Amino acid sequence: MKHTLPFAAALASVLLFAPGCFNMEHSRIGDTDAEHLYVSNYGWYLFGCIPIACGNASPDPFLPSVFFRDDVTMEKIQTRFMQCAEDLHRHDMGDLAYTDAGTILFQIPGSEFPLPVPYLITYKKIMLSGVVK
Repeated sequence: MKHTLPFAAALASVLLFAPGCFNMEHSRIGDTDAEHLYVSNYGWYLFGCIPIACGNASPDPFLPSVFFRDDVTMEKIQTRFMQCAEDLHRHDMGDLAYTDAGTILFQIPGSEFPLPVPYLITYKKIMLSGVVK
């Protein structure tokens, strides 16, 4: 029982304070007919592979975060990116860029020092950005 208490406290803090975030933004580029689209999602994983919590990538999310479901995938981010481009009636894609980042030490975003708990709770983030005309 003594050994499970720190694990339960760490898991509870992750679930309560930093469950995950899905973000989608678009903005017009100057006087051109192009728009910049940005889609990102991040989440927390147990041992780097079991999803704990992440942003909800569903088109009409009931909740901003989901638990025990992996929505931090390139397929889900790309689907939402394409869906947003279609909603804006933009079909010409250009200058696409993506980033796939993660940490193996438990580190709260914004803090500079990771907690020395390797591979227990990991963080993963995917971002996709591009210009559509």
